[in-house]
Amino acid sequence: MFILFLILLNALFVAAETSLARIRRAQLQEMQEQGVSGAETLLHIFDRKNHYISALQIGITCISLLLGWYGGPLLADWMMGLPGVKQWMTATVRAVQTQVFPWLPDTASSLSLLCAFLILLLLLVVIGELLPRIIVWDKVEEVIVHLVTPLRVMYLLTCPLVGVAFWIARGIARLFGVKYTQEEDISRSEEELRQIVSASEKEGELDRGESVLIDNVLEFNDTVAREVMIPRQDMVCLYVDDSLEEIREVIRSSHHTRFPVCEEDKDHVLGIFHVRDLLNGDFSKKFDIRALLRKTIMVPESMNALRVLQAMQKQRVHLAVVVDEYGGTVGLVTLEDLLEEIVGDMGDEYEPVELPDIMQLANGSYDIDGEMPLDDVSELLNLPFDEEDEDDTLGGYIFSRLGRKPEEGDEVEWKDWTFTVLKMDQFRIERVKAEKTEAE
Repeated sequence: MFILFLILLNALFVAAETSLARIRRAQLQEMQEQGVSGAETLLHIFDRKNHYISALQIGITCISLLLGWYGGPLLADWMMGLPGVKQWMTATVRAVQTQVFPWLPDTASSLSLLCAFLILLLLLVVIGELLPRIIVWDKVEEVIVHLVTPLRVMYLLTCPLVGVAFWIARGIARLFGVKYTQEEDISRSEEELRQIVSASEKEGELDRGESVLIDNVLEFNDTVAREVMIPRQDMVCLYVDDSLEEIREVIRSSHHTRFPVCEEDKDHVLGIFHVRDLLNGDFSKKFDIRALLRKTIMVPESMNALRVLQAMQKQRVHLAVVVDEYGGTVGLVTLEDLLEEIVGDMGDEYEPVELPDIMQLANGSYDIDGEMPLDDVSELLNLPFDEEDEDDTLGGYIFSRLGRKPEEGDEVEWKDWTFTVLKMDQFRIERVKAEKTEAE
């Protein structure tokens, strides 16, 4: 019975150690908010988690020593008292001594002691170690609330020894240049978070959509305004000198609801016009679009996309004008553009169906959107571009390499890839074919 008690006590300590190692502060705080009994005490325990775990490890070590010093001989004596066991063990030892190991002692007690240790080891590993870990692993919140008292008692019994042990361990660690800290390091690098998300998706904890969404959020912080903006040449603008009929025609043809209003040219954006204001007003006598303008914000083209989004939320605007270092307009960022970077395309019923950014062709080549970021192309093709290239998009890169206005059919070679212009829209490259060059 004493041996069984020690094994079960070891299981209790292991369960407490596993629970304390796996529980997170956020879980305990949520339990406290829900009024779970013992949650507040567990938060205090969590603040000294390493000391409590050390106390439990001392208990586990003491149990192992007791089982070896007292439990082994006790179990061996009990086994020797079973009918026929002593005779069988004596015969077995003599046979092994004669045929293999002549130096073995000619007693059955050595074999019984060996068998007892093996049995204790099996019981300790299965019942005292593995079983409590398996039980606790997915039920840590349910289990730990029942272990508050054992944790407190074990710590109070061993705290002087734990204190001395920590003092010695920290001294030794300092000799190797290691600094001990009690604070829990919960920080994770972006790459570690991506690995966690990828592993969770493979294990079925996250579906593909959730994984892509998290990945997009991580990528969003590395995106700048010029990578998500509508280029200047694609901006649909209204002008202060436009007549009411001209404005209505622009609205009908573009299907937008908000328009930047300019004076003279696109470098002079005065504000934003919303079509709702046209519906609510009476302009039978006089129409002046200046009276209907709403505020907008100007953001630099190198501004982080997350900061752009935060600025738009703070100012309660849906459009932001993107400017270069000289204050000239280079594009327009919409709230929809920013959200699409996170959740994907949100095209409405008025938008024409667009080709995907990347289409893999039958021969292994790719049909790529000319506005695809150069970093994404590099990752797709496993093709590093020259670090001196300052172009953001594939189309811009080809334009720079050609040094002139591109034409359909123009080719640019870089390392073992050939880029062919498939479609143009005035000066802009719309589609590009990327084909790997066969080695000669």
